[in-house]
Amino acid sequence: MSLPLNGKVSLVTGASRGIGAATAIKLASLGSDLAINYRNKSSRAAEVVAAVERLGRRAIAVQADLTDNTELEGMMDVVQKPLVGLTFSS
Repeated sequence: MSLPLNGKVSLVTGASRGIGAATAIKLASLGSDLAINYRNKSSRAAEVVAAVERLGRRAIAVQADLTDNTELEGMMDVVQKPLVGLTFSS
């Protein structure tokens, strides 16, 4: 079976619970590697990372408050390093 997002990286904000977590897991099931953004709940973000990894995809959790431009820019710097060589899906 061909995975339409194989070789792509998706950044999901607010991905430590609810719709964000479900979206991240769905994207992983379609072949995407994930950057999981969370603001406060690192343990919940770690659970989503583990779920993505169980699907055979790579994932990282990145803490950032997206209302703070400095944190947003820092998140993007962090996200690109461990997932280098892959392209973000659009």
